[in-house]
Amino acid sequence: MRLSITEQISAIPDDSAFGLELDASPKLTAAPPVPSPRPDEPAPRDNAPVLPTPERNGPRRPTVLAGSQPPQSDTPPDSDSAGATPLAAFGWAIPPIRWGGQVGLQMSQNHNSSGANSSDIAEFLNLNASSYIYQPWFAQINGNLSLSTSQSKSSSGSQADSTSSTESISGGGQLNLFPLSRFPALLTYDVSDSNSTSNLTGTDSTTTRFGIRQSYRPESGAYNVSAGYNTSTISSSTQGDDRVDALSGSFSTRFNAQSLSANTNFSESTGNRTGQSSSLLNLNVFHNWRARDNLLVDSLATVNDNTQTFLSGGGSLSENHGRTMQLNSNVNWHPEEDEDGNIIPLNVNGGMRATTFQNDSPGSSTSTQSLSANAAASYNYSSNLSLSGNALATQVSSSASNSQVFTLLGAGANYTGDPLTFGNFSYNWNAGANGSQQSGGGSSDLTLTEQFGHNLNRAIALSKTSSMGLSFGQNASHSSSEQSGNTASLSHNASASYNTAFSDRASGNAGLNLSDTITAGANPSHYTNLNLDTRGQIQFNTLSSGSISMTLQHAINDTSSLGASDNRTAVTNIFGSASYQHARAFGVPRLRYNASLSANTTSSSSDERLAGNVNSANEDINYAIDNRFNYRIGLLDFQLRGTINSVAGQENATVFFRVTRDLGGF
Repeated sequence: MRLSITEQISAIPDDSAFGLELDASPKLTAAPPVPSPRPDEPAPRDNAPVLPTPERNGPRRPTVLAGSQPPQSDTPPDSDSAGATPLAAFGWAIPPIRWGGQVGLQMSQNHNSSGANSSDIAEFLNLNASSYIYQPWFAQINGNLSLSTSQSKSSSGSQADSTSSTESISGGGQLNLFPLSRFPALLTYDVSDSNSTSNLTGTDSTTTRFGIRQSYRPESGAYNVSAGYNTSTISSSTQGDDRVDALSGSFSTRFNAQSLSANTNFSESTGNRTGQSSSLLNLNVFHNWRARDNLLVDSLATVNDNTQTFLSGGGSLSENHGRTMQLNSNVNWHPEEDEDGNIIPLNVNGGMRATTFQNDSPGSSTSTQSLSANAAASYNYSSNLSLSGNALATQVSSSASNSQVFTLLGAGANYTGDPLTFGNFSYNWNAGANGSQQSGGGSSDLTLTEQFGHNLNRAIALSKTSSMGLSFGQNASHSSSEQSGNTASLSHNASASYNTAFSDRASGNAGLNLSDTITAGANPSHYTNLNLDTRGQIQFNTLSSGSISMTLQHAINDTSSLGASDNRTAVTNIFGSASYQHARAFGVPRLRYNASLSANTTSSSSDERLAGNVNSANEDINYAIDNRFNYRIGLLDFQLRGTINSVAGQENATVFFRVTRDLGGF
């Protein structure tokens, strides 16, 4: 007699018969019988699939998304469990979540040039996570959260010591909707606190950022359009709130032999620590039409509307408003090739421009409108000689004067000699002359200018991997004008450059340029400029390397005019960076050392924020010297830093220690 499958399973003895307790192990159970169709249910057709229903086969299993684990179960769920997992009824499951973070402690000691001292101890927890919603093509999301508590102690001169304790919560996130589609959208939000970061500028601040951007491209790809909004607020107890809001938009399309593009930006900056603020609007529309291979038409329309509150010379705030609107169209043409393929070296261009300008400042208001037409042509008579001519007519009217018409006619010739070689030296020279006749405003002026220049160059091969270049030049010009008389100018320049490359381990270059220009005439001047530029990188060995990119500029300008005293100005600017890295400092495994020097005396972060840059800081770091040790063992990371910097003219020295433990696997 043969037993059925159900009878064979039932015949297996229970675990308790052997004195074992294995309740945690799975038990085989007989499959539930397939119910017969109800009387009111039509019988399925041959080969037609029978859709599962809760009454027939229990609840639907959730759809498993890419990267997630399927549910593990030894027995099919019963109908009562359907209500416990509402997502399963819709075929959804929780997507995989990547997460990680750090928990740590940091201590810092700061001293600045004003005599203030401060010490801080902070504990923090940073968490990061990323996942997606429904499917990765639908929405990708990531976020971060920072919790910190800090204790500070500060002292300044004769003042009594003060202590404080702060707790902060910061974080942010990013949502990317339809990232791979023709209409992606990006939303970002972030709040960062200097107490939970390795900020070594000596100031406590909180930065809040929010941004949204939407793009769209039709299926045909005929055009692209995008729009965005960004805002940034930097808050500190010493400088208050500094906020920048910026709107942007762009559009571009191509059709036939034409292209059209437009972009606009609007920004507002308020709360600058000096009281300065700005409201800037910029709109540009560009059209390009290649009517023929030798005929090109370009058109540009611009609108700039700026309102700025700035510090005047006396230190008081002053508001100024300016608006400029311009429409410009230019046509460029050159002859086509003849039957033999020869090209006539002639280039002709012409255009028209309409401009309106308005400026409002305390106590004065001016407006100016102008309409101009221009034409120019250039012809290369030979490889040495080129000829040119130009004409310009402009009508100008303003609130302070009547309408006037100005005209300008000019012509010129320039000759470049063939290079001459004297031993290892190369000699080049050029000469030119041009004249112009200007009339309008009840006067006329004829100006004639002659110019001659020459230079001597020498290239020196020091070795197979290094070379040096030397150059000496001189240029002289003379100009005579019916209005301003004679003006003569003489300039000298000398430069030296060095290039080297030691196989693939080191390369670099350095350049030194010195120029001197003397001008004599109605407005004599003397200008001297020195520029030193060096760049390079070197791999000392497999563990250490270095790099440098530094520029030094020094300029002296002496000016004088009739009836006025001489004026002398000298400006020195340094900007660039240098760094050194070692992956095993003092021979200790996993001990890394980094040293860096950065300097910038030419730019101002606050000016960049006034110009609408939401990503710029509101601190002017003139220079910073940073030394950093990092040691990692397992999930622990140790960092010791020492830095000296100058922020807004105040020097700071800081020692910083930080230890963190990694969490998760992000």
